[in-house]
Amino acid sequence: MEEYEKIANKIVSDPVYFEEIKNKLNENLLKTPLYNSKLFTKNLESGYEKIFENYKNKKPIKNFEI
Repeated sequence: MEEYEKIANKIVSDPVYFEEIKNKLNENLLKTPLYNSKLFTKNLESGYEKIFENYKNKKPIKNFEI
């Protein structure tokens, strides 16, 4: 938590660092699957379907990555 607070304080107190973070986030919007809502939703729903199928077939609980 301490590291998180340091970063948060730096973001609010250093305008140049804030701009760097903002620019990095904007760049990642175009590249990262997390920001691709349709793909993220499709993968999440697929994970839910696999979990439900395992439940219906009384298979043991296991972790899934989406």
